[in-house]
Amino acid sequence: MRPLVLLLLPLMVTCAVFADEGAPGPAELRVTVTDPTGAVLVTATVTVTDAEGVPRHLAVDRSGVAVFSGLAAASYHVTVQAEAFATSEGTLQLKKGTTAIMVQLPLAGVTKTSSCRRTVRT
Repeated sequence: MRPLVLLLLPLMVTCAVFADEGAPGPAELRVTVTDPTGAVLVTATVTVTDAEGVPRHLAVDRSGVAVFSGLAAASYHVTVQAEAFATSEGTLQLKKGTTAIMVQLPLAGVTKTSSCRRTVRT
């Protein structure tokens, strides 16, 4: 078991792969969706699209998790959406076994800004 980090634009998500590198078999993708506070989003939809452009859509369960079973070990485009939240999407290379990712969606229309005030004393 080895952890690795994937970038799903615009978010950083943590990914753990649980697979025997030499064992044949299908891939499984487990996606957990949270809000900016870390609470699970039970209204999110996850779409996984294969290289041929065939999408598979799943709504998350009451734990904020969507599980895609029976996938081929290949590259997929992953999109995560929820009402009132910004969409997250990116490409993910699945390997044999189970890949688990956590996606934290920011609120829609909220951007990070910072301000700096400088005081000059004379």
